[in-house]
Amino acid sequence: MHGLCESDASWTMGAERHHGDSRVTYGSQLRDDLGLTPLYLRYNTGRCLDDNARDLADLLEELVAVWPVPVDEIVLIGHSMGGLVVRGACHAGDLAGHAWTAAVRHVFCLGTPHLGARLEQGAEALARALDRLPETRPAGRLCTPAARGEGPAPRRLSGGRGRAAIAASRPRRRRPATRRDPFLAHASYFRGRHLPP
Repeated sequence: MHGLCESDASWTMGAERHHGDSRVTYGSQLRDDLGLTPLYLRYNTGRCLDDNARDLADLLEELVAVWPVPVDEIVLIGHSMGGLVVRGACHAGDLAGHAWTAAVRHVFCLGTPHLGARLEQGAEALARALDRLPETRPAGRLCTPAARGEGPAPRRLSGGRGRAAIAASRPRRRRPATRRDPFLAHASYFRGRHLPP
């Protein structure tokens, strides 16, 4: 899954420089090296994360049901906002009892802002500051996620627990690069800024 303001074509960025072939992607490398079948999806990054996540979960359920052979392994890769959508789809699919979630083996999130993007955090801080005075309160409401028709990603995707609850549930020391995904306990979860070429 691609990130904000990107498309499925963004997976080929830098391929010519790194591999000498503009058609090389993570998907093509997974196909060539591991025999996996890559699928790419373009989605509207302007929509609410919850809606995109539910739609992806439903799409994966339909896809696995009609796939010509049994699907025994799913690897999900998301960049930036795409990682949030993938994470949310795992959660939504698990809650809905979708069969595809049992086949998820690995989830890779590349540069994914699991605790919220800095821009979003700044907008929320500005909204809180402007909300303190009656004269600036209307301007503060323009900075809130509700004004944009969506809630902040971590709060919405965590089932309403909020950023403070998510942060409190995490250890203070630096975490290893891999851990269990909280939504699919059987899947390996990987996060990082980028993978080396």
